[in-house]
Amino acid sequence: MKKVLSIILFLGIFILAACSANSGSVPEYEITNENLESNGTEHLTVSTDATEEEKLKEIVRDISHKYTESDSVRIYITNGEDRNDPAVMTAKYANTDKGLFQTGLESTDNFYADYIESNIDK
Repeated sequence: MKKVLSIILFLGIFILAACSANSGSVPEYEITNENLESNGTEHLTVSTDATEEEKLKEIVRDISHKYTESDSVRIYITNGEDRNDPAVMTAKYANTDKGLFQTGLESTDNFYADYIESNIDK
């Protein structure tokens, strides 16, 4: 019985450690411009040094957990500090049924992202 409890405790600690490690996987980013339109669409311009598609998607996931009040959110991610810099990813997600209509998405549980590799300085 003690052995089983020890194993359960060990697995619990291991799972908590793994979750903590994953929480640091979001690359650094800065929201350089925010604009909430009267129709409930939030537009965000984000600057980051990240260039890999999965890392950029982690930024979108992180933002999607923070910006939940508007109907929909559109994200423009650049590797520069100006919103006129070319996007390396654009993304959108919906928080409400109205947001689903605005974005053309089918579910509020996911997002759409377009990776624009040609705009990444190599």
